[in-house]
Amino acid sequence: MKVQVRYIGPVAVIALKGSITIGDGDVILRETVAKALEDGYVKVLLDLSEVRYMDSAGIGELVVSHKRAREKHGEVKVILPEGKAADQLRLTRLDEYFDIHKSEAEAIAAFGGRALPTGG
Repeated sequence: MKVQVRYIGPVAVIALKGSITIGDGDVILRETVAKALEDGYVKVLLDLSEVRYMDSAGIGELVVSHKRAREKHGEVKVILPEGKAADQLRLTRLDEYFDIHKSEAEAIAAFGGRALPTGG
Protein backbone atom coordinates (compact mmCIF):
# COMPACT_ATOMS: atom_id res chain seq x y z
CA MET A 1 0.00 0.00 0.00
CA LYS A 2 1.12 3.53 -0.73
CA VAL A 3 0.27 6.62 1.29
CA GLN A 4 0.52 10.34 0.62
CA VAL A 5 -0.15 12.95 3.30
CA ARG A 6 -0.99 16.58 2.60
CA TYR A 7 -2.19 19.32 4.90
CA ILE A 8 -4.93 21.72 3.90
CA GLY A 9 -5.25 24.20 6.73
CA PRO A 10 -6.15 22.23 9.85
CA VAL A 11 -7.00 19.05 7.88
CA ALA A 12 -4.62 16.14 7.34
CA VAL A 13 -5.52 14.55 4.00
CA ILE A 14 -4.27 10.96 3.92
CA ALA A 15 -4.55 9.41 0.46
CA LEU A 16 -4.23 5.63 0.44
CA LYS A 17 -3.66 3.48 -2.62
CA GLY A 18 -3.70 -0.29 -2.83
CA SER A 19 -5.00 -2.67 -0.18
CA ILE A 20 -5.41 -2.21 3.55
CA THR A 21 -4.60 -5.68 4.84
CA ILE A 22 -3.13 -7.28 7.93
CA GLY A 23 0.57 -6.79 8.53
CA ASP A 24 1.14 -4.06 5.98
CA GLY A 25 -1.67 -1.71 5.08
CA ASP A 26 -3.21 -1.70 8.54
CA VAL A 27 0.13 -0.78 10.12
CA ILE A 28 0.73 2.00 7.59
CA LEU A 29 -2.75 3.40 8.21
CA ARG A 30 -2.32 3.23 12.01
CA GLU A 31 1.08 4.93 11.98
CA THR A 32 0.05 7.62 9.51
CA VAL A 33 -3.10 8.59 11.40
CA ALA A 34 -1.25 8.46 14.74
CA LYS A 35 1.44 10.82 13.37
CA ALA A 36 -1.16 13.30 12.13
CA LEU A 37 -2.92 13.26 15.51
CA GLU A 38 0.38 13.65 17.38
CA ASP A 39 1.21 16.64 15.18
CA GLY A 40 -2.07 18.27 16.22
CA TYR A 41 -4.13 17.50 13.13
CA VAL A 42 -7.34 16.18 14.67
CA LYS A 43 -9.33 16.66 11.47
CA VAL A 44 -8.34 13.67 9.39
CA LEU A 45 -9.60 13.01 5.88
CA LEU A 46 -8.98 9.49 4.63
CA ASP A 47 -9.05 9.35 0.85
CA LEU A 48 -9.98 5.74 0.13
CA SER A 49 -10.89 6.35 -3.50
CA GLU A 50 -7.94 4.25 -4.67
CA VAL A 51 -8.22 1.51 -2.04
CA ARG A 52 -9.43 -1.60 -3.82
CA TYR A 53 -9.55 -4.07 -0.94
CA MET A 54 -9.66 -4.12 2.85
CA ASP A 55 -9.57 -7.19 5.04
CA SER A 56 -10.91 -7.31 8.59
CA ALA A 57 -7.66 -5.82 9.95
CA GLY A 58 -8.01 -2.85 7.61
CA ILE A 59 -11.64 -2.33 8.56
CA GLY A 60 -10.71 -2.58 12.24
CA GLU A 61 -7.97 -0.01 11.81
CA LEU A 62 -10.42 2.42 10.20
CA VAL A 63 -12.62 2.13 13.29
CA VAL A 64 -9.65 2.51 15.67
CA SER A 65 -8.44 5.58 13.75
CA HIS A 66 -11.87 7.15 14.13
CA LYS A 67 -11.89 6.34 17.86
CA ARG A 68 -8.40 7.84 18.39
CA ALA A 69 -9.40 11.05 16.64
CA ARG A 70 -12.55 11.31 18.77
CA GLU A 71 -10.47 10.88 21.92
CA LYS A 72 -8.57 14.00 20.86
CA HIS A 73 -11.84 15.83 20.14
CA GLY A 74 -11.31 15.39 16.43
CA GLU A 75 -12.95 13.46 13.65
CA VAL A 76 -12.26 11.30 10.65
CA LYS A 77 -14.07 11.73 7.36
CA VAL A 78 -13.77 9.49 4.32
CA ILE A 79 -13.74 10.17 0.59
CA LEU A 80 -16.01 7.64 -1.06
CA PRO A 81 -14.21 4.39 -1.73
CA GLU A 82 -14.94 2.31 -4.80
CA GLY A 83 -15.04 -1.37 -5.63
CA LYS A 84 -14.56 -4.03 -3.00
CA ALA A 85 -13.57 -1.51 -0.32
CA ALA A 86 -16.92 0.25 -0.71
CA ASP A 87 -18.72 -3.09 -0.68
CA GLN A 88 -16.97 -4.02 2.56
CA LEU A 89 -17.94 -0.72 4.20
CA ARG A 90 -21.56 -1.31 3.18
CA LEU A 91 -21.50 -4.97 4.26
CA THR A 92 -20.17 -4.09 7.71
CA ARG A 93 -22.55 -1.08 7.85
CA LEU A 94 -19.60 1.21 8.46
CA ASP A 95 -20.88 3.40 5.66
CA GLU A 96 -23.40 4.54 8.31
CA TYR A 97 -20.66 5.02 10.95
CA PHE A 98 -18.27 7.17 8.91
CA ASP A 99 -18.97 10.57 7.43
CA ILE A 100 -18.43 9.68 3.75
CA HIS A 101 -18.08 12.27 0.98
CA LYS A 102 -17.72 12.17 -2.79
CA SER A 103 -14.88 14.68 -3.09
CA GLU A 104 -12.07 16.28 -1.14
CA ALA A 105 -13.67 19.73 -1.41
CA GLU A 106 -16.98 18.42 -0.06
CA ALA A 107 -15.28 16.64 2.86
CA ILE A 108 -13.17 19.67 3.82
CA ALA A 109 -16.26 21.88 3.71
CA ALA A 110 -17.95 19.39 6.06
CA PHE A 111 -15.10 19.95 8.54
CA GLY A 112 -16.17 23.58 8.60
CA GLY A 113 -13.38 24.80 6.34
CA ARG A 114 -13.06 25.48 2.68
CA ALA A 115 -10.99 23.67 0.12
CA LEU A 116 -8.05 25.45 -1.42
CA PRO A 117 -8.03 25.59 -5.22
CA THR A 118 -6.04 22.86 -6.92
CA GLY A 119 -4.62 22.50 -10.36
CA GLY A 120 -2.72 24.87 -12.55
